Amino acid sequence: MMKHLFKSTLVLLCALSFSGTYTFAQENNTEKSRFDFSVRLGQGYIAGSTTNLMYGYTSANDRLLSGAIYLGLTPSKKENATGVAFRFLSPSSGYYVDISGKENTLNYAFYVVGAYNRIAIPIRPIKNFNFIFSTEVGMAWMSRHEQIYNSTSQTWDKQRKTRLGLELGLGMHLQYHINKAVYFMAGTDLTSCMFGKRINDYQQKDRTFIKLIDNNIGIGLNL
Repeated sequence: MMKHLFKSTLVLLCALSFSGTYTFAQENNTEKSRFDFSVRLGQGYIAGSTTNLMYGYTSANDRLLSGAIYLGLTPSKKENATGVAFRFLSPSSGYYVDISGKENTLNYAFYVVGAYNRIAIPIRPIKNFNFIFSTEVGMAWMSRHEQIYNSTSQTWDKQRKTRLGLELGLGMHLQYHINKAVYFMAGTDLTSCMFGKRINDYQQKDRTFIKLIDNNIGIGLNL
């Protein structure tokens, strides 16, 4: 029931976002709205959680490789935009060595699909330079992959858990336009995820909150 509710909410948000941007753009009597496309790459980390995600493991690398694709519409005379975002943060790995000398591993990955809204604030007197503030709401999917050596059968046991939840995000970036069609961006995304089921066996409560921070750079096109 919750999965269907999340999906229905996301579809409605996306439809309203595109509809609102299109209507605003049509009010401009001189030009039409433009298609906005951007990609970003960066690194992030898990800033906090209501459970110990690496319980029993030593963190091998607490950095998360991040990537994102943004598709939206931009009113012609402004850099505001509304659309759909696809983001991922992976991997976050941990390990421990058992008595047999085998290295057991644990990996996390986070994937987000959401509707975003971007507001541009010009930075004067620098030409073509903006501060970008963005908000995002959507669905988060988490994958937990654990590989443990079974000394009795002398095989590797692979355990995988997935969780679906809600996501809220805030973004703060600097944007510089090379020309009317191409721009660069650099900044930080703050993401909060809520999952309704337990992630590991050491939790006291079912509901889990996870905070992610992602520093990234990217390039965008206004077509």
